[in-house]
Amino acid sequence: MFEVPQYQREYSWLDEQVQDFWNDLRGSLGAESYFLGLVILTDEDKRKHVVDGQQRLITLSLLAAALFHEARVRDREALADRIAANFLTSIDYETDEMEPRVCLSDRVDNETFQYIIKNGQSPSKMFGGDSVSARIIDSYNYLQEQLLKDLKQDPFKRMGSWADFLNFRLYFAVFVHPNPSSAYQVFEVINTRGKELTTADLLKNHILSQTPPPERQTVYEKWQAIADQFEADGSNNFVQYIRHVVTVRDGHVLPKDLFSFLAGRLRGQKRPPHSPSKLLEILEADLALYLQMIDPSLGGPADREYGQSFWPYSGQQLHWTACITFCAWS
Repeated sequence: MFEVPQYQREYSWLDEQVQDFWNDLRGSLGAESYFLGLVILTDEDKRKHVVDGQQRLITLSLLAAALFHEARVRDREALADRIAANFLTSIDYETDEMEPRVCLSDRVDNETFQYIIKNGQSPSKMFGGDSVSARIIDSYNYLQEQLLKDLKQDPFKRMGSWADFLNFRLYFAVFVHPNPSSAYQVFEVINTRGKELTTADLLKNHILSQTPPPERQTVYEKWQAIADQFEADGSNNFVQYIRHVVTVRDGHVLPKDLFSFLAGRLRGQKRPPHSPSKLLEILEADLALYLQMIDPSLGGPADREYGQSFWPYSGQQLHWTACITFCAWS
């Protein structure tokens, strides 16, 4: 079983990336082989945790699911069984039970993903347009639609070509990291050389790396609950909030130094950073006040009239007003 751990970036492929993925595979259907890149894994709790490559693995699983369900509709049971065994399910040899081959760490997103894999259609539950579940659904719907169009040429022959291509001519280079405890550092190195990680990604990665495995799910859920309050405004405002909290308690920290400071890597750093549990504690404690300061109409610790006195400020002024206000109220 492959599991996408909490420190990995959530599924983020949009229409453009999924379209490129489909077009590349479709255009290579007659090739002797097609290389999908490097996948880095680490062993933990008898599962393979995906350190790098989860976007491709999830999208490939969605394509395989579309092919599997179309094969069953057309009574190609042997072909469907081979697709399922290689891409969708695995067997637990101790219990003889079938398990999903790929799992996501977030409960809701994993339920969405597994529903699609099992049923070949999107769940009836509605999700926000920018949510991970919505992106997974959009990706599956697009791949299913394109596959059905492609099969119209010659359904029987074309389906066989896709099954042969996915099963025998599509491959990854796989590296299993020998030390699970260093997977988070590998994650930093790999991802900072590819698509740029946000400071929020790096901070989540660091906090989870310093959390004992039995406590990671709880810490992950707390972190996500705070981050979700800033979802509409993007990760930068979430990071700005973290910097305000740190500045109030530890002195001014430049935006470019925030991650290094909290990771204890800032040159000349005199104060030790807060522990992950302490940082989460103060982020939770100050959240309502900060949100009210941004939007005085919200309920919170301060009187509405007092909060509104800061509303005329915007941009950088609001940024510093927030910090000064925090100092006065904390």
